Amino acid sequence: MIYDKEKIKILYQGIDTLVLGAHCNDEFYYATSFSKIKERLENAKQMAKLSRGFGEKLIKDDLNLGLGEWHISSKGANGYSYLLKNEDLFLSVSNSSFEFRKTYHLKIQFRSSFLLRLGHQKAYEIALKVIHKFLGVEPKIKVLRLDICTDVKGIKYEISDFARFRTTRKITNYINEINDEEGENENKDEYKAHINEFFELDDKQNNRYFMRFNVFEGISFGKKPAMFRIYNKTKEIRKKGYANLLYRIWQENGYESKKDKFVFRHECEFGRVAIKKFIPREYLDDEVAFIFENIQGFWAQGLKLCKWYDLSDKELKNIQSGTYSNVRMIYKRVDLNESRFNLWEKINTWCGKQIYKIIQKLGKSIAPNFEIAKTLFKSFVSVVYSNLAYDGAFFDVYSAVCEDLKKENSTIHEYGLLKVVDKFLNNEKLIQKREIENNEMINIFENHLLDFINLMDHGAYVAKKRAIEAVKIYNDKYKRIIQ
Repeated sequence: MIYDKEKIKILYQGIDTLVLGAHCNDEFYYATSFSKIKERLENAKQMAKLSRGFGEKLIKDDLNLGLGEWHISSKGANGYSYLLKNEDLFLSVSNSSFEFRKTYHLKIQFRSSFLLRLGHQKAYEIALKVIHKFLGVEPKIKVLRLDICTDVKGIKYEISDFARFRTTRKITNYINEINDEEGENENKDEYKAHINEFFELDDKQNNRYFMRFNVFEGISFGKKPAMFRIYNKTKEIRKKGYANLLYRIWQENGYESKKDKFVFRHECEFGRVAIKKFIPREYLDDEVAFIFENIQGFWAQGLKLCKWYDLSDKELKNIQSGTYSNVRMIYKRVDLNESRFNLWEKINTWCGKQIYKIIQKLGKSIAPNFEIAKTLFKSFVSVVYSNLAYDGAFFDVYSAVCEDLKKENSTIHEYGLLKVVDKFLNNEKLIQKREIENNEMINIFENHLLDFINLMDHGAYVAKKRAIEAVKIYNDKYKRIIQ
């Protein structure tokens, strides 16, 4: 990497992509107002189909919503019957019933230009008015995708930097999505989000090149639902649309086009599966509020997906040929060496303030469930028979496992009890962190209390240690007396 510590500066930080999913919670509103909107959408869609042209066709209609004109597509996509957009938002409307919850009644994607122009808070307030027009005043809104970015000047990644990243994620080549050949796309969010030149988010990254003409173009770490990307953003500034506004923001923050030839965007992407693991119980009815209050925490979490290290050529060679323990020591030495350039520490900021706390993934409460037990047992039998394929295979595997446990001075019953203890203790940790209210394993724990006491006396070391911990919590917290 070529860099000048004095010239390194963050030019812009913000939300680049925001996608929401919403369900209507008012059955009467769904059957009346929302149904009328869908009828009007259907008429507009049919009119678009009848218009001249090939492929996807668009027609303008205000839908009687008082929200200005929308461009309505002649096509649907991915389970959504109607697609429409304006200068600020892309909307997908489904034809699913009120009770059907697997598909959102309305999906909303914010244009990058919209977020850039107004900021995420004001943009959401406007989008919320649109959602209320479609679904009523109390919809259930979930965050489906969140992309957060930081644009940095004063650095220039080189081809050799590919080996200087450390990550547990899969590394793929990545190139700026706005290429010269794709002149029909006016800005990045339309390219990222288009389906048939409309708007569906692209699930596949454009990973064609890591370099072009021996110049670093970009790199991507991981895959959905959590990714981190780095790419040269200056090319996009030359395009029309929202990039011109971004250019002015850069200028206000010290960008000089004649001197600053490279600005690299560092961007983390979180999908629904990743996002919901961070939402605490008290924010389940207002996920957007939690996201906005903790943007800096999500950014810090994104930085954990990978890290660039200021490695010497000798260290690089040792890493590529060394053992796992040696490699870990090299990275540790670099981390502790204050004379090394720590780019990640420099960009681990938000609005000029250093981030010291990241958001934490929430644990999952465990409760006894007979139906789940049946399903998993069937899966186990299936695996045994598909691998051994003879009558009695299940009992042979059972006997073999018993023999293995016997060598460890344990039994199947003790092994099962240990798993109950683990789940009981897991729930207790979640209660301490205020992620759940009740330990739903308490009843099954009480039903086997004498077994746990016996485990404390005669179990193997690990089982004995865990049983003592669990029984102590049981006695202290639930004030039960064990005779």
